[in-house]
Amino acid sequence: MRAAPIRIVTSQSGVVRALVALRRPEVDVGLVQGPEDEHWRTADVVLWTARAPLAAPPRDRLPLDDLAKAAGLDLKPFGSFLDLTRASDGRLYGLPVGYRGLVRLGLGRSAATPPQGRAADPPKGPAGHTPGGGDMYPERIVCLAAEVPEMLAAVGALDRVVGISAYTTRPAEALGLPKVSGFSHGSVERILSVRPDLAITTSLVQRGLASELMGRGVPVLHLCPQRFDQVLDSILVVAGAVGRGASGEALVDRLRAEAATVRAAAAGLPRRPRVYFEEWDDPLLHGIAWVSDLIEMAGGRDVFRERSLASARADGRVVRGEEVLERDPEIVLASWCGKRFDQAALVARPGWSGIAAVRTGWVHALDSTVLQAGPMLLDSLRTIAGIVAAWAAAGG
Repeated sequence: MRAAPIRIVTSQSGVVRALVALRRPEVDVGLVQGPEDEHWRTADVVLWTARAPLAAPPRDRLPLDDLAKAAGLDLKPFGSFLDLTRASDGRLYGLPVGYRGLVRLGLGRSAATPPQGRAADPPKGPAGHTPGGGDMYPERIVCLAAEVPEMLAAVGALDRVVGISAYTTRPAEALGLPKVSGFSHGSVERILSVRPDLAITTSLVQRGLASELMGRGVPVLHLCPQRFDQVLDSILVVAGAVGRGASGEALVDRLRAEAATVRAAAAGLPRRPRVYFEEWDDPLLHGIAWVSDLIEMAGGRDVFRERSLASARADGRVVRGEEVLERDPEIVLASWCGKRFDQAALVARPGWSGIAAVRTGWVHALDSTVLQAGPMLLDSLRTIAGIVAAWAAAGG
């Protein structure tokens, strides 16, 4: 029986890129934000930064060789960058103290970052792949998260994708690829039929699918961003994992600049409207944290922002209809995950005819890309900003 993979989590995308580049199916690597993250609590190894000290510092120093043996990895290149310790709970902890060196490892053997400036991506070969990439970067990727094909296309690596989610809607050139999975469910056999050397999954919903694939020997890169900035970090992780780190950084720089432009324009609005975003109708579920971020950047005030930021789990974002009535949103936005939004049903809910947004006709459906953690969020941001600006122009 195949041993369960060792689960390593870290707060730094550069560390993830370095570990993914080792391409060991017995290792599951994830990006976390802190001890409150569910993946932190279930990990075997946590690689943490000295810049973000733990509330209860680990103790009893552990030799690096012990971690390497436990993980089945050759981690000697990390020796000068990690200070490893064992916590009182028996798990292994590491504190990366030389972040630049870890980023250099993540960019590949021939593309080390110079002391100043950004490294260029390695040159592409005739088929578009990095020369020698067969032993360094994945070349047969299945994207089980709908947003990932667009990330890879934007950094010039869509040619490595051999399977996508049925929920993928962009880019257009990806839509002819084999659809090997849904979102919450997928056929492992169908995924295996395209012979992937990397599967990219996302969110707590796909934990089970990711685990099944790891159990069948497929390396998995699992993303779980919550905030808008974490979405941008995920783009850097994916780009680094395919050896296109410089392209990923250029893409993220552009997305940040575009978001800043929208934010600056929204700052000139005379008043910020109260906004309610609905992700599901039964039970009522308001938006994930990155949607809340989009609303705020676009000039609105998310009426349930405190809950969006407090919980990574969907059940932490459930609200009661009475609470929506109390907060009286002036704009209602909705994108029901996986099904068409029914505006007539929403406005017919008991008491909802008295909500400001319903009385004045400011109820809008957004397309599904607002719930996809990738570059497409900039389109959603501009759409929301347009709605808020129109509300303000109408005398809201």
